[in-house]
Amino acid sequence: MNKRPRPSRKHFPLKPKKGRTLVARVHLTKEVDEMLKYLWGHFRLSIDDIVDEAVREKYAEFHKEE
Repeated sequence: MNKRPRPSRKHFPLKPKKGRTLVARVHLTKEVDEMLKYLWGHFRLSIDDIVDEAVREKYAEFHKEE
């Protein structure tokens, strides 16, 4: 696997995806920001992916239709 340089902050999509009604405004601490950069750099996980996964786990019964 080629090592890519870690992306800068601008690569994190913080705006809601189309059709999303739940939008969390989160103040990111430096540690969380570093963790997100690590996840994005190594696994291409964005904050949206992480939030989506958390929402699916917590509120699965409300999101069965999706």
